[in-house]
Amino acid sequence: MHLLRLTTLVVACASFEISAGVSNGNIESESIADRLEVPSRRHAPIVKRKRRMSVVQPSEMDHIGAGYDSTEVKKNLRYRSITSVMNDENSSLQMNDSARQLKKTAGDENGKKSKKCKKDKKDGKGGKKDKKDGKGGKKDKKEGKGDKKMGRRLNSESNFFQTEEEFEDMQFWERELKKSAKKDKREGKGGKGGKKHKKDKKDKKGKGGKSGKKEDDYDYCDEENDAPSMEPTGLPTHSPSVTPTKTFTIKPTGEPTIEPTINPTGGPTINPIAEPTTTPIAITGVPTRTPTTDEPTFSPTTSGPTEVPTEVPTPIPTTFSPTPCYNGTREEGITATVRNSVEDPSILDDANSAESQSLNWVITEDSARLDACSSNIVQRWTLGLLYFAMGAADWENNSGWLVDEDECNWYGLTCNEVSDGRMLQQEARKVVEVDLASSGVTGEVPVSLALLQDLTTLKLYNNTIVGSIPEDIFTLTNLKFFDVEENRMDGTLSSSISSWTDLRFLGLSNNTFDGTLPSELGLIPTLKNLWVANNDFRGTIPEEINALTKLRSLQMYSNEFSGTIPAMEGFVRLEIINIGFNKFNGTIPSAFYDAPDLESLLIQNNDFSGTLSSNIDNLVNLKKLFVNNNRLDGPIPFGIGNTALESLHLQSNKFTGSIPATIGNLVNLTNIDLSDNDIDGSIPEGLWTIEALELVYLANNTLTGTLSSSFSSLGNNIRDIYLNGNNLNGQLPDIEPGTFGMLEELLLNNNDFVGTVPQSFCDLRNTTGVLTRLWHDCDVECSCCTFCTP
Repeated sequence: MHLLRLTTLVVACASFEISAGVSNGNIESESIADRLEVPSRRHAPIVKRKRRMSVVQPSEMDHIGAGYDSTEVKKNLRYRSITSVMNDENSSLQMNDSARQLKKTAGDENGKKSKKCKKDKKDGKGGKKDKKDGKGGKKDKKEGKGDKKMGRRLNSESNFFQTEEEFEDMQFWERELKKSAKKDKREGKGGKGGKKHKKDKKDKKGKGGKSGKKEDDYDYCDEENDAPSMEPTGLPTHSPSVTPTKTFTIKPTGEPTIEPTINPTGGPTINPIAEPTTTPIAITGVPTRTPTTDEPTFSPTTSGPTEVPTEVPTPIPTTFSPTPCYNGTREEGITATVRNSVEDPSILDDANSAESQSLNWVITEDSARLDACSSNIVQRWTLGLLYFAMGAADWENNSGWLVDEDECNWYGLTCNEVSDGRMLQQEARKVVEVDLASSGVTGEVPVSLALLQDLTTLKLYNNTIVGSIPEDIFTLTNLKFFDVEENRMDGTLSSSISSWTDLRFLGLSNNTFDGTLPSELGLIPTLKNLWVANNDFRGTIPEEINALTKLRSLQMYSNEFSGTIPAMEGFVRLEIINIGFNKFNGTIPSAFYDAPDLESLLIQNNDFSGTLSSNIDNLVNLKKLFVNNNRLDGPIPFGIGNTALESLHLQSNKFTGSIPATIGNLVNLTNIDLSDNDIDGSIPEGLWTIEALELVYLANNTLTGTLSSSFSSLGNNIRDIYLNGNNLNGQLPDIEPGTFGMLEELLLNNNDFVGTVPQSFCDLRNTTGVLTRLWHDCDVECSCCTFCTP
């Protein structure tokens, strides 16, 4: 509108000049249009139709149609043009001067504002305010808003149009100007848009987009492409809409998480409303510490910054989050994090609870001084809870607990590491092992221990822990090793144990757990060690255990288990079977003889029946065979001599037949107990040649024959010899000097020995004092025996 009136003024003055030239009047020949300096770019469409600006009455239309030569029409045109603008030359000159003054005023005002922009820039205000308000580019506003402002001021100086026809003429030119403005906008010359504007938005921080302010708030800071006074000290909340013009080089680390918009209407939006016209720069990192001179991807359309940052920005770790994770105070943030993690937040309201004490420690006493955004708040609090709930103040070793800033240095804790041994840097290291075995730990296992979700190992054995296993502990799906043996724990074993799908070791022995074994144990195919001994478990072993073919150690002794043993076929990795002191019945599973790595087969004190299989010779690594106190019968397998037995206990069964001669092949045999069976025949000569022998229990059988000369040469390892309750005969042989030096008990009563006990045995009592029990029949002469049987 302002430009329209200014243009009309020029046309009118031009008409006055023509009239003056025709009439040879006294008015100066200098063109008012030459004296009134206005931007010529906007005049192109106006000059072409300059004559339209004269107001013509309807009665004069016929004359105009006849031609422009009519003197009367020219006089009327000149008269109306001149009188519409000024009454005399002084008015024209005065308006010319007024226009000049207005232009100068506008320029001075823009100059002042430019200076103010520089001052604002120095103060850190100009660029930021522009960015916040989303103003358009420099040139856009200068050409768009500047023209509007100047036109408005000219209009305020003169009420140019006086008639309805003049007003209609004004509307015509206003329409023409609007068309021109639309064309400029398409060509990137408008005040509010176009391709140039979009590029300006990308090239200038905080100066792209439409103005978010009132029309009168001219964006004088757009006169310069100011660089920020300092680079931001944190990562931007959204991706920047433009890149710096110079100063800092930002190396992209990946694809941009937020793309720029094509037609922004204010500040940058999170989601683009259209595809960008150019490929956006991926900005996901932080500025480098020292500004470089590398050129940006897009060249700025205006001059470079007039000022250089005076401070070097502090580099920020890549894990820093510019958006606070909690809007409240540090204490409120930490408390909220913990409350959202525990199963029962009300426990934190009890100042005397271990949970509340741990929270108070984290907030007020913890030397780590965690903030509300720390990634290890829950871990730190959970370990503090373990300290307060399980009497850590009285532990045998609590080094580092609640003192060291890094919980990974606390006694008994192990944290994760990367494969090359270096510590993880991107986040707090996670506790993966808790080993407080034999440390004097008391109390119950806290439910919130389950918050250590990265835990793979939990060793709490040999303490005085009470209570049951919390149900939440079974949510530790990474657990591989769980051992709470030798405590005072009770309760049942939950079926939720099936969630421990990667478990390798389950140790519950020596507590007072009860109930039955859940069939869900069969859902842990990785299980290698099942130790539930010395508890109050009852019932049968579930058939699902047949799925545990990776099992190596089965410890179930001293419970109330009953029934038969599952087939357990394919358990070729078994090394230890200890199921003694229960109420199992049936026969010994044949699969037990098919485990070549089996070292211990302990099934004593049950109700097994049947015989020992001749396939026992497959167990070449067998060292311990305890089948005593069952109802086994039949002969002792000849192939037993092919094993690696160190302990052989067959007592209290119904074995028959003789002792196989291959027994002498067991060179590592230290103890043998065949007592209380129906074994007959003589004692193999080879038995007395085993130097490792310490204990020989052959009592209460029907053995016959005499003690050979090999008996006299037993080494100094022998401690007990029980031969009582048999049919042995003959005279007790004299022993060689230097032998039987460790003998403590020699029971020979209830046999058919004759003669006298050799003095060499009495010397063992009188000189060394080691032999404390020497029993013999009363009809045998003995001066040093401690007991005789009539």
